[in-house]
Amino acid sequence: MQPQKISFTETEAAELIGLSVDTLRSWRSRSRTTGHLIGPRWTQPGGRAGTGRLVRYRLADLEAWLESGLTSLQPKKRRGRPRGSAAADTAETEMAVVALRGEA
Repeated sequence: MQPQKISFTETEAAELIGLSVDTLRSWRSRSRTTGHLIGPRWTQPGGRAGTGRLVRYRLADLEAWLESGLTSLQPKKRRGRPRGSAAADTAETEMAVVALRGEA
């Protein structure tokens, strides 16, 4: 039985999470520039971040990043006035309520 791999090259990590290597490189560059982490965490063994060429992604960090991107399936709350058929449906509903109350 082989031990589970715990760190991945940028190519392996990109394939694992379904992104391109260029996307991961861009995110690392933007993270350094802005000071805010964009994308999954990475390590650069043997040097300070940004100085070494060797980049590795830990499995735990990839999994945590994927989990953080999960969204709930709650419908978005609509803002503003209903348009199109929604407005017609709203008017019909209001007329039905008025008719049920006997206010017509």
